[in-house]
Amino acid sequence: MLDLQPCIHGARLSECAQAVGKRTDELLDFSVNLNPIGPPKLKSVVLDAYNSITNYPDNRYPGLKKAAADYFHVSPENIVPGNGSSELIRLLAETMIESGDKVIIPAPTFGEYEFQCKLFGADIEYVDYNKITKIQPVNCKAVFLCNPNNPTGSLLNRKDVISLAQNCASSGTFLIVDEAFIELSNPHESVADIAASNDFVIVLRSVTKTFAVPGLRIGFAVASPGLQSF
Repeated sequence: MLDLQPCIHGARLSECAQAVGKRTDELLDFSVNLNPIGPPKLKSVVLDAYNSITNYPDNRYPGLKKAAADYFHVSPENIVPGNGSSELIRLLAETMIESGDKVIIPAPTFGEYEFQCKLFGADIEYVDYNKITKIQPVNCKAVFLCNPNNPTGSLLNRKDVISLAQNCASSGTFLIVDEAFIELSNPHESVADIAASNDFVIVLRSVTKTFAVPGLRIGFAVASPGLQSF
């Protein structure tokens, strides 16, 4: 039997508001880390979307893929949309991990990596976050890296992450770099451009933190077309 504790993303505002006799908009949710500037002006965009609510969306998401591709100067074929980066973490684990596979995860870090990998039978090896770029992954299926790290805020420089990516690729190990907070830190340290042409590197991005819109559940991965065809 697996000893799993699910990750909770944000507080249960409705439940908390009811307990203290407040409205949800009267509470501050300190369990999430969002851009303090708040969301952009999206009211007109959301209202316009109401006109197509009776139609199924185009599940190719060409608009999102083009916008993300233009931002990263990559091809739309490099973009994999998801319902937030959390869904993408689950899908990556489901696709890559088989029972008994070794996965390296730094500690401390975001608990979703451990939860999803254990769910699919991985054997987890924990490495100090500050030493993660020095590892030599041997007989390892995947390495997860949150950069900047959640919850410590530590940011690894691009040069060291690229070195880790090269070591992973040479050993046939997938490197998943979660850059959900990098726009709030130093986007110049991103390795999204490397992921676009490296079959062993996947970069996760989320609009949740940068644009303070957790309710929209929009995220995407940057990956090579070769990886997506595996």
